[in-house]
Amino acid sequence: MARKIFLIIFLEIAFFQIAKAQITFSLPSNASPAAIDYAEYFIDTDPGFGNGITIPVTSSTDATINNYLVDLNSVNPGAHRIYFRTRDVNGVWSLTNEKTFFKLFPEATIPSSPVAGNITRVEYFFDTDPGPGNGTSIPFSSSNDITISNASLDITGLSAGVHHIYIRTQNTGGSWSLTNMQTFFIANVAAQIPPNPVATNIVKMEYFIDTDPGPGNGIPISITSSTDVSASDVGIDLSALSNGVHRIYFRTQDTNGSWSETNVQTFNILMANVVIPSNPIPGNITQLEYFFDTDPGFGKGTIINVPSGTDLSNYNFVADISGLKTDSTHTLYVRTLDDWSLTNTRTFVIGNLVPLTWISFNAKSLDRGVALDWTTAAEKNTDRFDVERSADGVHFHSIGRVKASGNSSSQNAYHFTDNQPENGVNFYRLKQWDIDGHFTYSIIISVKMKNGLNVTILGNPVQQTLRVLVEGNKEKPVHLRICSMAGKVLNSVISEEGTQSINVQDFAAGQYFLTYDINKQIFSIPFYKK
Repeated sequence: MARKIFLIIFLEIAFFQIAKAQITFSLPSNASPAAIDYAEYFIDTDPGFGNGITIPVTSSTDATINNYLVDLNSVNPGAHRIYFRTRDVNGVWSLTNEKTFFKLFPEATIPSSPVAGNITRVEYFFDTDPGPGNGTSIPFSSSNDITISNASLDITGLSAGVHHIYIRTQNTGGSWSLTNMQTFFIANVAAQIPPNPVATNIVKMEYFIDTDPGPGNGIPISITSSTDVSASDVGIDLSALSNGVHRIYFRTQDTNGSWSETNVQTFNILMANVVIPSNPIPGNITQLEYFFDTDPGFGKGTIINVPSGTDLSNYNFVADISGLKTDSTHTLYVRTLDDWSLTNTRTFVIGNLVPLTWISFNAKSLDRGVALDWTTAAEKNTDRFDVERSADGVHFHSIGRVKASGNSSSQNAYHFTDNQPENGVNFYRLKQWDIDGHFTYSIIISVKMKNGLNVTILGNPVQQTLRVLVEGNKEKPVHLRICSMAGKVLNSVISEEGTQSINVQDFAAGQYFLTYDINKQIFSIPFYKK
């Protein structure tokens, strides 16, 4: 009789010597959508429904488009917007989805990577390439995998403004690496920073749709005079508008008669004959199915019958893993029927040998980073730990590496500091490698940053006003500067927390940089002026 191995999966947390899995999911019910039979896209200008560039799709209620090549040969370098929409078999169009992208100029050709060899030279230069081997050397220890930190770079000969630093390496075969570039800014200490004006009461608010009738000629919105006003539940008459995409604009006027910038929001009016059905009343979930790694299609997984009225938030079932490859990573998929729910996934590892025992894994938020500490015991043939970070808990990337003990029967403590965490919540996991190339993952932990400065441009490209959002700025004001491509400071403001508006109406069309500094580090954000 063939021996079967069963993996018991709890929807809370379960630990096993041979396989590990952690599953938590909710199972909402969905309405029955109509099949999608057409998709199209267009760039910058809407040619009208059905007149975009066709994207091949297979008729389905759940259409996914992967690796579709968009032709950009006729698109000029600079900032653009690409729009996508679909149509179902009933002729009903979806909302139009928009993404902003930037076409670089000129396009770079990236050569294939050579075989790695020991690195024998590291050099840097500013702005102009003196030729390979003629840059300024950076001391280091020869290796095929190096990290350079706290290197002293001489900038005494550079003028104030935006500059570029380039770094490259050479290996024992005489081959040079790609040249890495970082933009930085040298402040002009003589620059004068005008003070922000004192806020005055806002006495008038108005809106208009599509066409600007001129300041003061819009449709008034009733407000209470204050330096900080908000309008909610405003009844806006849309009856005279045609079907399609429209823009609504808002602006305010203060007691001095000065008008604010005009804020815009895009919306879409659907065809009058579109009927949106109500959601069906949810019923009892009677079945769930699961499968590993590859989706066999709805209803073709392994079926588990669920008693009527079962609370699925704490439901356990046994999944057969006897046919799965050991010493490898797999993904478990689970979904329920009434109608079909979203498909929930969890990754786990099946291994014949446990290389170490995890004791603890903790993260602590610092003022300017995250401290990670973990402890192991009984390590066997361990090589290293890759520290991985994620902003959503799903998509991880490596941010550092820590050497493992190799072979040990005692406890081992490790530490790593993430000096550049994302704002908000950061997720971390450890990828432990053996010397034979096998690996396993730790549990996933999360930490929320206590402080953290985030500067964001709202709307790019811009026309008359550059709007900048400053978040997490609790300690001191931020010096924002607008610089030309040549590094000349064209405008500068001191910004507190919140939204800052900078007038760029008189700037020529082209690319500029918004620069700011944190702890003597210069950061630059490119934007495009129409």
